[in-house]
Amino acid sequence: MNGLHIVVCIKQVPDTTQVRIDPIKHTLIREGVPSIINPYDVHAIEEGLRLKEKYQGRVTVISMGPPQTEEALRKALSLGADSVYLVCDHIFAGADTNSTSLTLSGAVKYLSKTDPVDLILCGKQSIDGDTAQVGPGIASRLKFNPLTYVDQILNMDLSAGTITVRRKLEGAYEKVTSPLPALVTVLKEINEPRYATLPGLIRSLRADIPVLTNHDLGLNPEQLGFKGSPSKVKHIFTPPLRSGGNKIAADNPSHGAEVIFNYMLEAGLLNTKEDHSRKKTKPSSPDKSDDVIFEGDNTVVIQPGGVWIFLEHHDNEIARVSQELLGIGKILARDSRSLLGAIVCGHQMDSLVPSAFGFGADHVFVVDDPVLSSYRTLPYTQAVTNLVVKYKPDILLMGATTQGRDLAGSVAAELSTGLTADCTGLKINTRGLLEQTRPAFGGNLMATILTEHHRPQMATVRPRVIPLPAYHPKKNGRIIFEKIDLKEKNIPVKIIEHMKISLSETNDISCADIIISGGRGMGSGQNFSMLKDLAAILDGVVGATRAAVDSRWLSYDHQIGQTGKTVRPTLYIACGISGAVQHRVGMQTSDHIIAVNTDPDAPVFSIASLGIIGSAIEIIPALNQLLQMRRAGK
Repeated sequence: MNGLHIVVCIKQVPDTTQVRIDPIKHTLIREGVPSIINPYDVHAIEEGLRLKEKYQGRVTVISMGPPQTEEALRKALSLGADSVYLVCDHIFAGADTNSTSLTLSGAVKYLSKTDPVDLILCGKQSIDGDTAQVGPGIASRLKFNPLTYVDQILNMDLSAGTITVRRKLEGAYEKVTSPLPALVTVLKEINEPRYATLPGLIRSLRADIPVLTNHDLGLNPEQLGFKGSPSKVKHIFTPPLRSGGNKIAADNPSHGAEVIFNYMLEAGLLNTKEDHSRKKTKPSSPDKSDDVIFEGDNTVVIQPGGVWIFLEHHDNEIARVSQELLGIGKILARDSRSLLGAIVCGHQMDSLVPSAFGFGADHVFVVDDPVLSSYRTLPYTQAVTNLVVKYKPDILLMGATTQGRDLAGSVAAELSTGLTADCTGLKINTRGLLEQTRPAFGGNLMATILTEHHRPQMATVRPRVIPLPAYHPKKNGRIIFEKIDLKEKNIPVKIIEHMKISLSETNDISCADIIISGGRGMGSGQNFSMLKDLAAILDGVVGATRAAVDSRWLSYDHQIGQTGKTVRPTLYIACGISGAVQHRVGMQTSDHIIAVNTDPDAPVFSIASLGIIGSAIEIIPALNQLLQMRRAGK
């Protein structure tokens, strides 16, 4: 066939907003929980249909799952997909993200035999797993150019065979162009999905859904499903909750405001602006008198094994999440009786090495090349995989950022190893294996995962879930400069423009010391102005629940929770937030939590240091007035 052929990968998932936990057995109650198309994938379908209409192409939707996944595929047909395929075989069951990406890439290869695929669209992640690993894994296996976290497809030039997109990263947008074939993972902001038409619904009900089994794909059964998955769940448990504090019914708005004011005053939370600001101090260079620098392959021997941290960096500083990982990495290295290594990729980034040592690294691998000046998946993947193959670390950790998730998914696929996303706990067990604990099913359950027979054991860790380690300015270590063969002409993806987002690090919610957060109980976007006023008084920032963001009261940059950001401020004020587990998982490690809600049984009170039963819409303005009077010295 001629013309643009788009494949959209979708997943049918349980609606995590309706998942419940058995209070006695502490297990997931599946009965009565509806299955839906993963919400991010709905936007991928919509974007595929829009590209089809604009460029005269075809949209094929595929989904790997059990027979009941037909329901999701019929939904895709009702929206306007030209064809759908169910990828279903008993040997596919129980697959981790590595095995899933292998199976789906096999399905794309099968379809390409008769109709070459130009573009694959996926949602950025699924709400049941939230790994964001399958898309990069598929791209790596198919050698498609990966374009992740896309909020706009700006242009497709079919005569030139290129696509131009805008990617949304932490603190920046990137305009990127790439040759086809390419794989794009989309954000919700990319479009507004359409509704099914009556003819589409009739067509979807009458259609026969073709099934692709491994007989069609011809993949190695040893690499599929549970048997072929490098990472396996070893334990599932209910997440522990912090204990709640006092819960007080406000007689009136002034009473509620006074209780909050007094709590903050007694807890020392009403200090000056300077006391609340996080000082960004650039670590000083260590004393180099005892530093030994090793260069080249002939002068250094690094024993196999050890714990490695990939150091993400911005503006010539190691990202905070990487500093946090160096702290936990030092503990893991100690418990596994090994050394802690760090990887620095970039151009003229030697200034990061002293900081890596100061935060705990024993040796630092530096890959310096102009091609690595800005992050791009393919050259960074080549750099990291070359190092791993050569030196064989036992553990490799990255931050669960847009860059870390993108890179980790690609590296894991290249190395055919296991990868656990969004970990909140890491430890070495009695067998010397890395136990990786992460939330599952929207934070309703916790899962402990092992990678027993593949190396390295890989994991990404969310920012702010691990305390920042102490910095030791005089610590030294070994530096290993590595060369790889990189040529710009061989890197197909080009960055056209890098645009910083106006949010600075001082008011980014992921770094904020004080967060005033609002939920559905705020009633409207207009009422968020009072939260912004409170944030301004306290030198804090405004956050939001998923419901508030979905209502467009605040942008996604402010979303806190399982599908947003994890925060760890000194003070978190939850206004009109019921406290669904999906939100709690992103903020429950805050030092002080003050919750204001009209519902005395709101789950947020179970973890709040102070709970006020009352209307946030009435209490917050009264609190603002009290604080302003204090500031004025009245």
